[in-house]
Amino acid sequence: MASSGRLASVIFPIAVLRSLRGKKTINLAPIGKSIQGDNDMQMKKTLRVTAALLLGISVSASAFALTPGSGTWVKETATYGTPTLKDAYVYVPKNSAPEVLVGKRALMLSLHGCGMTAPTSVIDKRFNWEATAEKYGMVVVAPTVPSGTSATRVAGGCWDWFGAAHNRNSRDAVPLLKLIDAIKARSNLDIDPNQIYVSGLSSGAGEAHVLGCSFPDYFAGVAPNAAPTLGAEAGDISVPPKRSAQQVVDTCRAINGNQFNTYFNTQIYAAVYGDKDYLVLPAHNVRNVEGMKQLYGATIDGGKASIDGGGSVQYWNDNKGQVRISDMVVAGMGHAWPAGPGATPNTAWVDSTRVNYPVYVTKFFFDNNLRVNKWKISCSVAVPNATSATVSASATAAAGATIASYKVALQGKTPVNDTAAGSGVSMSKTYTLGNGPYTGTVTAVDSKGAESEACVLPPFQVGALDPLYPPTNIQANGISSTAIKLTWTAAAGAVAYDVTRGSIVIHVTGTEATDSGLAPNQSYTYTVTAIDAGGRRASSGAVTGKTQPVTYTETVTATVTGHYAAGRLNVNQYLQLGAKYGYNASMTLYKCEGSWTNSSSCGPLQ
Repeated sequence: MASSGRLASVIFPIAVLRSLRGKKTINLAPIGKSIQGDNDMQMKKTLRVTAALLLGISVSASAFALTPGSGTWVKETATYGTPTLKDAYVYVPKNSAPEVLVGKRALMLSLHGCGMTAPTSVIDKRFNWEATAEKYGMVVVAPTVPSGTSATRVAGGCWDWFGAAHNRNSRDAVPLLKLIDAIKARSNLDIDPNQIYVSGLSSGAGEAHVLGCSFPDYFAGVAPNAAPTLGAEAGDISVPPKRSAQQVVDTCRAINGNQFNTYFNTQIYAAVYGDKDYLVLPAHNVRNVEGMKQLYGATIDGGKASIDGGGSVQYWNDNKGQVRISDMVVAGMGHAWPAGPGATPNTAWVDSTRVNYPVYVTKFFFDNNLRVNKWKISCSVAVPNATSATVSASATAAAGATIASYKVALQGKTPVNDTAAGSGVSMSKTYTLGNGPYTGTVTAVDSKGAESEACVLPPFQVGALDPLYPPTNIQANGISSTAIKLTWTAAAGAVAYDVTRGSIVIHVTGTEATDSGLAPNQSYTYTVTAIDAGGRRASSGAVTGKTQPVTYTETVTATVTGHYAAGRLNVNQYLQLGAKYGYNASMTLYKCEGSWTNSSSCGPLQ
């Protein structure tokens, strides 16, 4: 795609290229609609789709000091093959106080299309990442596709996105993940593994989608631009999609070996394409979005923003209200990366006249990342007397919100589930409680309905503790020739138990334990000790259990030599018994748990 290789349909007509290089700038207008969202890890939040969001005005990140980079594109010396990347460039922002999340840098992998290279098509403001990278402190990585063709890379100069036969250990995924790992490991960059994203144009979009599905544990966000349907073949891109949304789902899961699918619960997706793209038909992008909606469970309409001059952004939320998918259609744009105003002009396959997608998608990822905790909350507890405890907390919500309420949950003799414990920047509330140990949490909810992670209170005690008694009704029964199972009735207040036999201790939290590796038909003595949350211990008296005897399941009578020839005796046993009884002596052997012995009680050889 975007190539003059084996795909014959990838060259733009001159008139289309000229239209992409025009000077018209499309302004973005607000629509003022609220969209509810919930962070799967820590928060429910409301996204208001406004011009500020689309124009990339930061509302949630805070400035944080980081080691500045050079603010230039630096070529990597390694090639990370096989297959071998022709070259790769890394941009580390020079801004020492960017608007990062949780004090760490994000990383964006940016993949060009067919017939392009990183130095001629992406870096030096061609894809227009630089200003956005500086604002957010984001490291941008731009590799060039390996050269040549292969059994799977059917078009030279294209990323190897073709077909559905992908996995985590082959094709272009190998050098690209090695490249990311190498850059992520550079401690001076402070890259957050929860903020790694991938984007790309055309074949780069296809590869971005493949990477997002193969490595959902790596990529928190995926941004394909003019992408073929996941799993499509090279010749399918300019005709209606041949693959269904369900096939997109199934392929996305299969190519990570169905081993990393839980990471899709916190991955987000941002598609963008032109409505005049004749090379990769818009229907392919629509089909990918349909598939990702199913994969993420993001089928709830999250609102729509219009773009002045034509075009729109449709959001899709999951059933928790979390924003999961951005689906942007750029009116009048053909097959191109929407770099926006400020991009290097006259770059083939790049549109510098419409939306600045680097600004938009970076802000979309920062605002909606589901793997980063953007809240701050602290809590404490005090016990002023023998009948009460005072819980205190303070919280800071994401920008543009205030704390509407606090939730206090306490576990102990007097459980508490208070959903209106206070509001504002801090709260303090006293609860009347029964005596005993307690644990608990405090959660804040902001004015948009977003919920923080739970702040865990330190364990505390109110009043005097109830006495701790040993467990009762202890039973020790042999369940085999090598194991004894112990059961007992729980002790009030106990949270764990130690089962002791001599120097052997078995620690459990339930009311049973099994001691194994024992000798047959032997008696063993145990004590069971109850342990409470404060570490107090109460031990039972001794109780004895006995393993079951071993019984034989088969007998054979033969000479000692005959038993050896049949494999019932090894050479040492043969010599031992032959010397003692004679090699031609008749002897009955008993098979006991897979071994042979001349003892009818299944004892050792005599």
